[in-house]
Amino acid sequence: MAADTLASQSIINLDATTSPFLVAANTTGVGAPGAVRESSDYVSNTALGLQDTTSKYKMVRLPLYAKVKSIELSADARPDTGTALTVNVGAYWSDSAFDGTPANLQGTAICTTAFASAVAFNASFRKVDVSTAWSVANQNLPLWQALGLSANAITGAPPAGFIDIVLAVQAAATTGVATKIGARVIHVA
Repeated sequence: MAADTLASQSIINLDATTSPFLVAANTTGVGAPGAVRESSDYVSNTALGLQDTTSKYKMVRLPLYAKVKSIELSADARPDTGTALTVNVGAYWSDSAFDGTPANLQGTAICTTAFASAVAFNASFRKVDVSTAWSVANQNLPLWQALGLSANAITGAPPAGFIDIVLAVQAAATTGVATKIGARVIHVA
């Protein structure tokens, strides 16, 4: 057997020097304290909407510099009387013309399965963590970096705008049920 003795990068940074005045600074939310925030809201879906694979539900809007720690979905009632309904949880550019998101990107998908793919959202669903595709490393990166967006080539500044967390029907419901579907995003921003 081989035992591991490992340290996270934030511990390595703190141990990097013998002088407390020369310690490498950790980043907010990545080894250094940061204000943990919750952004949550819900949509009132229609029964027929859950039976259509083109349905999309914009749940929460976040700044590009947010570090997403987890995403949870819940529903007031069974959204499908059967077991067919699955959803993807992705990242889309904000569709707002007023928040700094470039006009040519507004409302477009960055990655339709950035956070989760084919999550069973059916008769047995009540509450589930849907950040299954969101890696541990991504939890410590600003959204724009974790999503693979590029900084400005000249200034090095991150892109402008906001990101929407979107739930999209991947496989249609057997029989959809009108209910309230909620999303809760824990992030450091």
